[in-house]
Amino acid sequence: MPRYSQKKIKTLKKALIEGLNHNMGILYPVLKQIDVNYPTYKRWMESDPEFAEKVDETYDIAIDWVESQLYKKIKEGDKTSIIFFLKTKGATRRPEWKEHHKIEQSVTYKEPLKLNIIVPEQNKIDGNKNKLIE
Repeated sequence: MPRYSQKKIKTLKKALIEGLNHNMGILYPVLKQIDVNYPTYKRWMESDPEFAEKVDETYDIAIDWVESQLYKKIKEGDKTSIIFFLKTKGATRRPEWKEHHKIEQSVTYKEPLKLNIIVPEQNKIDGNKNKLIE
């Protein structure tokens, strides 16, 4: 693992932020371009809160851009985009637009199910004393 001077680290961090802004927050191509490995990036994120905040801001830029593309599709009358918007953003104002999922499952056993329930014995202070009830 190469050791960088503080000046070099500052330059690399700046290049990383610029690269993330340019690449919509996609990390690996930027790391490859500036020749920094992932563990080094992770260490910078953990040790430098200001850097971590700037990295997080790059994701906000990407989200803003994607939202702008969604709005363009909505203005064009794209029904899928309109429905998506109403189910996500619109659901805060109109809960009935929120998509709900109900999951049901049934299980069939070949034999009756036998449950063993372990409960603490009555009148015992020691919590490790248990008896089996069938």
